[in-house]
Amino acid sequence: MKDLINLYKKSLLIRTVEETIAEKYSEQEMRCPIHLSIGQEASATGVCLSLTNKDVMFSSHRSHAHYIAKNCNLKEMICELYGKANGCIGGRGGSMHLQDKKKKFFASIPIVSSALGPAVGVALNLKRKKSKNICVVYIGDGSVEEGIFHEAMNFISLNKLPLLIVCENNLYSVYTNIKERQIDDNFVRFAKAFKINSLRIDGNDAYKIFKISKKIINNMRNNRLPFFLQLDTDRWREHC
Repeated sequence: MKDLINLYKKSLLIRTVEETIAEKYSEQEMRCPIHLSIGQEASATGVCLSLTNKDVMFSSHRSHAHYIAKNCNLKEMICELYGKANGCIGGRGGSMHLQDKKKKFFASIPIVSSALGPAVGVALNLKRKKSKNICVVYIGDGSVEEGIFHEAMNFISLNKLPLLIVCENNLYSVYTNIKERQIDDNFVRFAKAFKINSLRIDGNDAYKIFKISKKIINNMRNNRLPFFLQLDTDRWREHC
């Protein structure tokens, strides 16, 4: 019950923050593009509840939910959107470049799939240090169409790295539906090709995600192997 309450509270916080951002954005004081996660809260809260402050995370251009779910500094995030000096990276990056080193939220990187590169490097470092911590990287469905995705999958499989790739499949790459881009929306097929353990589940059920991802993360701490988790979800708002 405690876990369920925590999931609800965190999901509600994310939704409230982002609805407020959407409302305030028209004031034109936030001098950066904003990509909202409204509708995708479960994928963030469900996975992050099983992480520690020592587990490293990377995200993409749609990173608010991941940042908040990992208990990063909310005040610094809001200040960053407004370009303030006390923002999480000094007001220089805006919504798509969030960071909180204290909580090991190393970076959100807006170029599609680009977070995979440094995430692989961190996972390699964790292995070399024989750490029990893992690295998590969130990507969107559009990322599987980039070359670095397949390079990363090959490398983490070959070197047995503790990297959890969470693919949020919200069916659209900007405004292009998955059916116009892929012959099949089951991306687990890519993980199987690289002999990486994988699973595809409902990305809108926070408690189900939590229960499953908790087992996945605990196993990764012991076996030190990569995992690919596909979460099918819905983006309720426009792309940007």
